[in-house]
Amino acid sequence: MKGLLTGPLRSGLYEVGDVVGVGAKLRRAGWHVGYVDLSDGRAAVAVLGEELGFPDWYGRNLDALADSLTDLTVPTALVAVGGGAVDDYSLELGRILLDRTKAPGVPFALVVGAVPL
Repeated sequence: MKGLLTGPLRSGLYEVGDVVGVGAKLRRAGWHVGYVDLSDGRAAVAVLGEELGFPDWYGRNLDALADSLTDLTVPTALVAVGGGAVDDYSLELGRILLDRTKAPGVPFALVVGAVPL
């Protein structure tokens, strides 16, 4: 998992079988870590601000999420599980998160696991 657990830290989509304990490993590698259950897209967007340390004015909607992700100042890893929903809102949330893994600048990693948080 070069780039995720060993330097230099790199953006990307990373799949892990088990997210238990991955947060501590990510922190040791230099990432700021947030957790989210993507089973409900709207609920996920609401908690992402707190999990990723967004400012108080974070609007808890998809536009605010996209904007706030571009303002990250430290390497950030989002550990995500779930994602069973296939409504338009959840699909757009997934697109925003994946797009951020491909954007230049501060590294952003989306770490997807199969075990619930």
